[in-house]
Amino acid sequence: MKLGERDAMVDRIHQYGISIYASFVFGFDHDSEESFTQNLLFCEKHAFFVTAFNHLLAFPGTETYHQFQQEGRLLSDKWWLEDDYTFGTISFKSKQLTPEQLRALCKKYKMKFFTFRSIWRRGLILNERTKKHSARLVFWLMNLLFHFEVDKRFGIPLGGHLDEARK
Repeated sequence: MKLGERDAMVDRIHQYGISIYASFVFGFDHDSEESFTQNLLFCEKHAFFVTAFNHLLAFPGTETYHQFQQEGRLLSDKWWLEDDYTFGTISFKSKQLTPEQLRALCKKYKMKFFTFRSIWRRGLILNERTKKHSARLVFWLMNLLFHFEVDKRFGIPLGGHLDEARK
């Protein structure tokens, strides 16, 4: 699929009154900060309802996990059981970004998308797209919530509290 085709597809979805929660994953071998920049421009162009800038997770049993394990790119073979594993922790070595850079870029671009200016601009566009008051209300509630909580999730413990860790 070419970029122009994506643009047309997104426009068509919006024409039918459907709002888009766009979720993106970063940390693939080709990803750099430019990937984040281009993605943010795409999100702003289409004024998505909300969006997520997530990092790749190499889940056990997946091809990605096995590939990273064979290449020595996992930071821990059982990262999900580590006591210090928290939301936002990167569990592998990306080819172009350090784990710290990848984590920081995910946070930085989430924060850029959920600035008050961005929320206001997208809210005005949504006003033109739909006359449904419930959609407008949900937009404002979700976007303001995301604005205030973007960096609060980072550091929440996820590992160490699992039964499997005790075995």
